[in-house]
Amino acid sequence: MDKVLVVIDGNSLINRGYYAIQRPMITKEGIYTQGIYAFLSMLTKIRNDYKPTHMLVAFDRKAPTFRHLEYGEYKAGRKGMPMELAMEMPILKDILDAMGIARFEIDGFEADDIIGTATKMAEEEGMKSYVVTGDRDALQLATDLTSVIINKKGMTEFKLYDDAAMIEEYGFDHEQFIDYKALRGDTSDNIPGIPGVGEKTATALIKQFGNLENLIANVDQVSNQKLRDKIEDGAMSAMMSKRLATIVRNVPMEMEVSDMEIKPQDTDKLIDIYTKLEFKTYLSKLLKDGNTAERNAEQKDGKDIFNSYEYPEIKVIKSEKEAAKLFAGNEEVFVLFKSNNDHKDIPRLGSFYMLSVGIFYAFESDDLSKLITESLSGKELKLSGYGLGELFYFLISRKADVSKLKAKFDSSIAAYILSPSSKERSLDELLLEYFHMALEPEEKQLDIFGLSSQPDEKDYSDELKRICGLYELSLIQAKEISDNQLERVFFDIEMPLVKVLASMESDGFRIDPSALSEYGKMLKEHIKVLENEIIEMAGHEFNINSPKQLGTVLFDEMKLPSGKKTSKGYSTSAEVLEKLAPDYPIVAKILEYRSYAKLNSTYVEGLLPLVAKDGKIHPHFQQTVTATGRISCTEPNLQNIPIRTELGRNLRKVFTASSEDRILIGADYSQIELRVLASLSGDKTL
Repeated sequence: MDKVLVVIDGNSLINRGYYAIQRPMITKEGIYTQGIYAFLSMLTKIRNDYKPTHMLVAFDRKAPTFRHLEYGEYKAGRKGMPMELAMEMPILKDILDAMGIARFEIDGFEADDIIGTATKMAEEEGMKSYVVTGDRDALQLATDLTSVIINKKGMTEFKLYDDAAMIEEYGFDHEQFIDYKALRGDTSDNIPGIPGVGEKTATALIKQFGNLENLIANVDQVSNQKLRDKIEDGAMSAMMSKRLATIVRNVPMEMEVSDMEIKPQDTDKLIDIYTKLEFKTYLSKLLKDGNTAERNAEQKDGKDIFNSYEYPEIKVIKSEKEAAKLFAGNEEVFVLFKSNNDHKDIPRLGSFYMLSVGIFYAFESDDLSKLITESLSGKELKLSGYGLGELFYFLISRKADVSKLKAKFDSSIAAYILSPSSKERSLDELLLEYFHMALEPEEKQLDIFGLSSQPDEKDYSDELKRICGLYELSLIQAKEISDNQLERVFFDIEMPLVKVLASMESDGFRIDPSALSEYGKMLKEHIKVLENEIIEMAGHEFNINSPKQLGTVLFDEMKLPSGKKTSKGYSTSAEVLEKLAPDYPIVAKILEYRSYAKLNSTYVEGLLPLVAKDGKIHPHFQQTVTATGRISCTEPNLQNIPIRTELGRNLRKVFTASSEDRILIGADYSQIELRVLASLSGDKTL
């Protein structure tokens, strides 16, 4: 196998990655991670694409370099590293060490100089090298043996330069690139160059004279007098700029090429770091790719306990008669239940772990609904699981007797109250986080639950691990809840709410489909009238729903004051149009048109398909979504039905009480958060 070296500009790539991810990534412990996450994404792509045998990541240091000593204004205008990103740097270095990837930094020199030295060492041994950076300064290193990969955009868009690519794009080779930069300067590094000499002029001069020294020696051959004066006046500045721009290739690194060979990774250390950073994707891949069986057996810290776990006996339930005999007393049962989550009462899988007798019950049938209902209806059980609300909704909607069923412990709710600002995590994600247990996705396991035509080939191994992991997870979460003094919140408020919300979903909200259809008809009539009025004002037909066509009509044809212009055309956002509406009737009409169109698409066309056979809408109520503890409602969001306009109030009229002898009441706390704040703070003025 040929030796291949990849050298990475560490500061450049983590900076680009940090800003490429638009949203902050923060762990529940408050560690910022988006720079590291993006860096690892780019590193993975580079390793897959170029298959390096050797790697080196070069970093800058805060100490001034020889360039700063020569020119005090060098990089003077450059923005400092954000504090959040600075927090990530030592963690990234720990990851590289654990990966067996060499890294280097040294006072007095920049990462570019380390990169230049490393590639020169590789060239002397005849090795192929790839430099990965976002800084075009490195293009001066592009040769037949060394290619420079410039990160152009985001985390995965790169362009490769060798000597041939340099000549094709710039018209000169890698060495002349230094002279080119010396002439035109570099605003990002605050290298002055020759004032007044830009990109095109610098390119023409390099092509004519070959290099800076030859240009200065033969400046009288420059035909343009003004340009000749600029070169004569700026010769000293250009020579200094060339020194600043030239990458040093003899940094005292005390490192040989052999030291850059990729070493075996420290899997345990990587697992610990990825767990702390909550990098579930990388952690899962690491566990699946690594030799985890041997490692699991050596774990002493409570992680990965399931390799030698004593799993329960398996009993397959295939008939309603067998199901009816299950769970005779007040037992604790751990549940794995999954439905289509579309309120059609069709379970995709169901299995139960009866803790007291240590038996795992797997249900196999063409009609899982009957078996599951028969096994639980009327029973006195304490149910624990993940997402118990889904099971309770299923049972209640099938008229099962759930009066004696108690929701004892729900790991999804436990995860939520322990870290309410974190993204909702699936059971598999929690098992990965707590136990480093990497399982096949549940969707790939569904054939074992009554959907396979070959019952002899069914494999319950992952479901056994999943349900035993659920049990162990509940023990750990219960302790964390106790340690954080959250027992009352969890056991007295959240867990009883599970059955309440499931009942609310099952009860649903009655809606009058004919009234909703009439409402939609009225909206469409208004939409058509407004559409005709807008087209008449514009003077020709166009697609009002096309931002590009609308921008052309308003700002090019009608010459309205334009707001923001993007690469795709003029912005026609509500923010832009609302500023223009008071002075321009066509804009006011467009905003009115949009409001009618939204009402029709969201609340008429969106609601009608959700009306069930019983004439009701059955929304999903979720208690593990909002960071503040509020309940959220989806499919549809009944908390967001308009009320402030006459149109919105008319829409609310299509929701009716469940019978003529009942009325529908809407109630709300008045400023509840402020009142709670006043009570907790004891502030008399508040």
